[in-house]
Amino acid sequence: MLETIVREDPRELGYLRSRWSLQLLARELESRSGVEVHAPTVRRWLARLRYRYRRARPTTFRRDPRKAERLATIEAALVENDPYTEVFYVDEADVDLNPRIGSSWMRCGEQTTVPTPGQNQKHYLAGALPAHTGRLVWTEHHRKISVLFLKLLEQLRRR
Repeated sequence: MLETIVREDPRELGYLRSRWSLQLLARELESRSGVEVHAPTVRRWLARLRYRYRRARPTTFRRDPRKAERLATIEAALVENDPYTEVFYVDEADVDLNPRIGSSWMRCGEQTTVPTPGQNQKHYLAGALPAHTGRLVWTEHHRKISVLFLKLLEQLRRR
């Protein structure tokens, strides 16, 4: 039961935490089993299950719930092949140069991934991939303001 719980996201169970603490795991175990368990016992059980308290690996991956809808719109624009319509795949990314990532419980040999959090020093990238040329164009700026987008448009105009 502990292994099942530790693999779940505490937020999905109504807790206002992004990671499990020993006390929170003990509370959830008691809630599900009706048996009172103390935090040190949970720590020993996690060790037996080969879980360690480690930092997660940062990633920039985020799922887009409207991805299929957006791809269908892009595909329709590509099929129309209107000479007055340019199709670009455009995205931007915030790069945290000094991210802080908290530790969480994870099985030995497995590393959890989390989006890079924090308000540390950042840099911003924007890129565009013209659908007809397939040639990536990108630019960077120290602030996420309209200048970043204007610099990207200037890069596209030069190509």
